[in-house]
Amino acid sequence: MKFKQQIRHECTLSKEQKGDILRSPYSSPIRKLSFWYQSFRTVDKSEESIPYFRSQCAFLKEKKRHLLTEEYKSILHPFSQIIRKKRVIMFFMWLTSFVMDPYLGTFYAKIYLHPDRGILPFDFIQGIMACLYLIDVISRFYTGYFIEMTGVVVLEPKKIYNHYLKTYFFFDFFGVVHMFFMLVLRRYLSLRAQVLIYPMVSIRVVRLITLLYNFNVVLREFRCREVARKIYTTVLFSVLLIHWSTCLIALVPAIREIHDHLSRESWLASLYMNRQNILVAEEANVTRALASEIFYGSFVDYLDHVQIVICHFFGAGVGAYRTHDALERMLFSFILMAGLMYWTTVLAHILQIFGTLNISESKFEELSMEVKHLMVMNRFPKRLRKRIRKYYTLKFDRKFFSETIILDTLSEHLRMEVLLYSCQILIEKVQIFKGLSRAAVGSMLAFLQQEIYLPGDVIMSNDDPLTSKKLYFVLYGTCMVVAAERIEAMHIEDGFQFGELALSEPNRIQVLYQVEAIEPVAIYYLDERDLEYCSQHYPEIHNKLGLLMKMKMENYRGIMSVVELGTRRIFDNDIIAELRIGRILHRGVKREQVS
Repeated sequence: MKFKQQIRHECTLSKEQKGDILRSPYSSPIRKLSFWYQSFRTVDKSEESIPYFRSQCAFLKEKKRHLLTEEYKSILHPFSQIIRKKRVIMFFMWLTSFVMDPYLGTFYAKIYLHPDRGILPFDFIQGIMACLYLIDVISRFYTGYFIEMTGVVVLEPKKIYNHYLKTYFFFDFFGVVHMFFMLVLRRYLSLRAQVLIYPMVSIRVVRLITLLYNFNVVLREFRCREVARKIYTTVLFSVLLIHWSTCLIALVPAIREIHDHLSRESWLASLYMNRQNILVAEEANVTRALASEIFYGSFVDYLDHVQIVICHFFGAGVGAYRTHDALERMLFSFILMAGLMYWTTVLAHILQIFGTLNISESKFEELSMEVKHLMVMNRFPKRLRKRIRKYYTLKFDRKFFSETIILDTLSEHLRMEVLLYSCQILIEKVQIFKGLSRAAVGSMLAFLQQEIYLPGDVIMSNDDPLTSKKLYFVLYGTCMVVAAERIEAMHIEDGFQFGELALSEPNRIQVLYQVEAIEPVAIYYLDERDLEYCSQHYPEIHNKLGLLMKMKMENYRGIMSVVELGTRRIFDNDIIAELRIGRILHRGVKREQVS
């Protein structure tokens, strides 16, 4: 008997059966608000967290670890919604600071840093940003962090404090203190002192890596592809480097000019002379001094500087003006060398993006193109094409290589070590591997085969001789056990094994059932012939399997008896049957017209 596959799963199990965190529908408004905040601060399913929590069971386990541990009640999860929104806000704040602070301290320094000036709109912006930066510093003491190399989320308060104090705390806190200092005490400092003190805020540049990471988060919110995200990130980084180099070229002459030490050999001397020649002194409403101040303080001044920097940064020439000043020559030489090294790195990065250097990703792209041409040639429907693309993405993780060929080149001892390490998560989770000898576990792992199932795929049916003669292990993902009449009996999640009852003829359950995937599931399976081979060489496997069969038999019979009772009730009452499958209101049947 075959059941109709359904892609979208509507679970009929209770929350107690699924293991969800329960919430009373009769809670007070304050309690409901608290539940909403808890869901907002704990781990959330997103493109950022899915690679590390690959199943609903893993997400639920992480939520329970976070929310049900008293020590973590004030800690924000690094993969929570509130942190994701905060990263978007901090990206725009850091981007504003990285662009505005160098410009105000160089091109706008004479006006912005003048002690006798009035209040400018920039002061309100700086004040608001200083307060937000202070809130960010405080919140980071209550935000967990993620170790990418080990895949561990750290939520212990002491470890969070030590980690932040040893990494970015000094730079973040110094930036906040500097902003408040310049806002409050600038009127007591001379212009010369402010020009030297204000550039110290550039210490915040250590947050550049965090800025680019947050930019990647913003692009993910807009569903940008990985290649597009890398290109946009490279463009943003290049623009910031050119902007900072432009402000650096303007900072040195600004300091020398304020101290009345601007060299006549500077390229700015030629620039000022040319501008003086184009000023129209005879204009009635604009004096020469005012016109000069407006002209020099305009955005054209910035464009002249950025033109010189771009020419040196790309190694395209010296620009419209030449310099004979030794210090400026050193700066331009530094920009030229930095630009050449940067663009060499960018070129290597671009080659890596397009797969020239990364062989495994290049092979995956080649395989994807072949599959795409096959689907177009055979005119596959859109839904089938989407499922095929998703299957290949989950199976190969965008990297295609032959694991069998690689393992065959290793010695038997190394091959066993690789198998044990690769299946370490499976060994820790699956019950049958616990207590077995190293040799017995290795013999079973050597025969394991992996398969990926998409939502709606039938993994096993106990009346199908092809699928019922295998022992299955769930690496990650959630499956459901479905009995007759599409009744959902239970869920099977990470680390669960099934199929052992169907392998033993006397222990077969007579109720028809099958196992289907609810979400993308990674399954390891062992054929009956391979299992018999391992059991003959290692009798402890046979004994352990028999013990597990006895333990599961009573549980399965109890579940299936409840399911069978529910099935009889459904046949007795059509209304209950309609409600069980979700048809509360019957649609699609027209009433007879009364003449």
